[in-house]
Amino acid sequence: MTTPEPVMSPKQLSLFVSKWFLLSDGSASWVEEPRVLIIWHWFFFSTLFLFCFCFLFTPFLSPIFDRSWGAFAYRLFLTIGFVWLLILLAILATRHYRHLLVTGRDVRFESLGYFWTTWVFLHAKLYIELYLLSPSLFSTTITFIKHTVFLVPLGYLDTTRVTAYFIVYSSATAVSSSVPFLASASLLVSTLNIIEVIGSLLMTAVIVATFVNKAVIAAKD
Repeated sequence: MTTPEPVMSPKQLSLFVSKWFLLSDGSASWVEEPRVLIIWHWFFFSTLFLFCFCFLFTPFLSPIFDRSWGAFAYRLFLTIGFVWLLILLAILATRHYRHLLVTGRDVRFESLGYFWTTWVFLHAKLYIELYLLSPSLFSTTITFIKHTVFLVPLGYLDTTRVTAYFIVYSSATAVSSSVPFLASASLLVSTLNIIEVIGSLLMTAVIVATFVNKAVIAAKD
């Protein structure tokens, strides 16, 4: 009789994925800080729910796009969802690196790369939802989608094109640069641009602090 393989619990799954983000000095030292662990679980399960909603449930919601209120509610829900993820990511990064720097742990540059990439990607997704809600929030020389209203769901090709353009835009914004085909045309988007830049600058500050920490450790040795 074969022994059934153990099933990974949701909490174990969350901890398994967390190792890709919260790397430190060869051990999961962040587990020692409950505040980091709690906010990580919030971020992981919120991300899982939102992207499952986008990719699994959206095809079943197509009838609501025949109604303006339903389409608006759908886009607004996704917009709020990505704002929520960005807030959780900012809190997670703050608590995680504060714990590592205060306790003298070594900070891995891989984790900084993961955090920065996620920061840029979530901003890109937020910009997309805002564009689909109101294209006038942006100034663009490219017609991203053939229709001018957000009531019609995007197809695969349109989704891929829009995502690619906004990832480039978000990446450029994060390093205080610009792209010729897309720019902010509203106070709301400009404010989000500033927040994205500030987040990137803070991550740069962590990199500097990491170099200083490594230099101090090397000097002591």
